[in-house]
Amino acid sequence: QRVAFENLTPLFPDEKFTAKREFLPINDTVASNRFDCVVAALTNLAREKAQTAIKSGLCSLDYVDEVRCDREITPPCTVSVRGHGKYNVLSIGGETKRGRLRISAEKYI
Repeated sequence: QRVAFENLTPLFPDEKFTAKREFLPINDTVASNRFDCVVAALTNLAREKAQTAIKSGLCSLDYVDEVRCDREITPPCTVSVRGHGKYNVLSIGGETKRGRLRISAEKYI
């Protein structure tokens, strides 16, 4: 049985339609650019709990599961932590007086 498509009209979204994402800015400091330090800063977890989450496979870096805590990340990148959210890491750098690195990120909301 054949279906005739001649009588169908295409549907177009309204001109007002925008797929706008909203983000929550995050500014913090980390000891280094290791994956566990960054996950701990983004999720507001202790570093040990961040390491446990990474080793148990709950975290991904640029949409690929990552189980190494000592992996150094280079921004821009996307970090997802199951149960906590998805984050865009924008920059890591700029040392503070105490020798820590400033991190700038945004959380998808």
